[in-house]
Amino acid sequence: MKINELEDLLGVTRATIRYYEDQGLVTPARTENGYRDYSDEDARLFQKIIVLRKLGVGVPEIRDLIEGKTTLHDVLAGNVERLRAQQDGTAGIAASIEMCNEIDNDAADFDGIDPSKYLMSIYEAEEKGKRFAEAKEISPRQLNLAITMLAALGGIALPQNNRYSKHANSPIPADIRANKKEGEEYDTIGDVLRKGDKRKPFVIVAAVILAGFLIIGAIFTWGGLGGAVKYGVDYSKSGISRFTPDADEAAHIIAVDPEAKEVLDNSELFRFHTEGDLLLKLWRSENGKWTELDELKINEKEGYLFITGGPATDIKVHTVNGDTGNAFSVSVNDSRYNDEGEGYFAIAYVDQLVLDEERVIALGSMGGAEWTEEEDLLNGAMSWKDIPEGSAPEGCYVITVADTR
Repeated sequence: MKINELEDLLGVTRATIRYYEDQGLVTPARTENGYRDYSDEDARLFQKIIVLRKLGVGVPEIRDLIEGKTTLHDVLAGNVERLRAQQDGTAGIAASIEMCNEIDNDAADFDGIDPSKYLMSIYEAEEKGKRFAEAKEISPRQLNLAITMLAALGGIALPQNNRYSKHANSPIPADIRANKKEGEEYDTIGDVLRKGDKRKPFVIVAAVILAGFLIIGAIFTWGGLGGAVKYGVDYSKSGISRFTPDADEAAHIIAVDPEAKEVLDNSELFRFHTEGDLLLKLWRSENGKWTELDELKINEKEGYLFITGGPATDIKVHTVNGDTGNAFSVSVNDSRYNDEGEGYFAIAYVDQLVLDEERVIALGSMGGAEWTEEEDLLNGAMSWKDIPEGSAPEGCYVITVADTR
């Protein structure tokens, strides 16, 4: 199954799925096109991981379970002991302890866990407002954006930390999120205020002073901030994203361009919106450099876009806008790409790409797993300009899009 199908099945975000893969907990197979192909067994393993994470079990313990280095009973017993040590009447802690004991009684080992049973109980409880020990995963990108916006409200130009910006869709590990240092957790402001010790008045005074500075700073900079917000709204009007239409939209698109049926079946349709023209370029890696083979400027502010063909024949770019469809073909006829498994042509799987620069939406690769930048390009994590010269295998193709505004 594809990752979007797995998201729907598990009820978690793609970032969470990628995080557990990065941690080495799940290693899905790959299709001939290089895409992840999740099996039913992978999905079941993900379910087990999510259940245990909801109950507060750490990633290292889960990894040891999967690798057979520890027993389910020891992990659950240790987790219950940890939860009881921090229990302060919180309903989420109590619910997690109860479910840990239930799993320990029901399952003899990790393989024996019935994850669908517990996940259903967890999700039903969460719908009723009940919470468990594990908080929602937060990505560094979300955290970084929140810090930057808070600083902007106070008139402080705080640049984003590249450490948390680049490739930062993965969730923050629990130990970082909890601010742990050498096994100890720092007191948060909320902790200090609840404890009511001698630090409490100092925290209140500091908070009032800080709030005053933030309000004054916001008053003086609001005009500039307002302009920045407007620019951000305008900026968001230019973008391209993978799109799955509903039945009526799909029928209309196919009626305008019958070749859309194949890409709709494979969820390879894009929706775009621009302020200027949509500029597409075809590039090929040759002698360690990228050579531009052709470019196409589409004078449409919005619409649907899809690609058919590949380097072995012609690469064809289709657009659909209302009742109008257009197709533009570039003859490549690269004999290195054929129907016998030599090379492949893949469409990027991206949620949203802002067209502030040239962005990759398709890739023809001769390198397979050897090209480490390939997946980042297809997932939109790496900027087209960040590809090191000479890193792409000879004979790779990319199609980029940009807004000409």
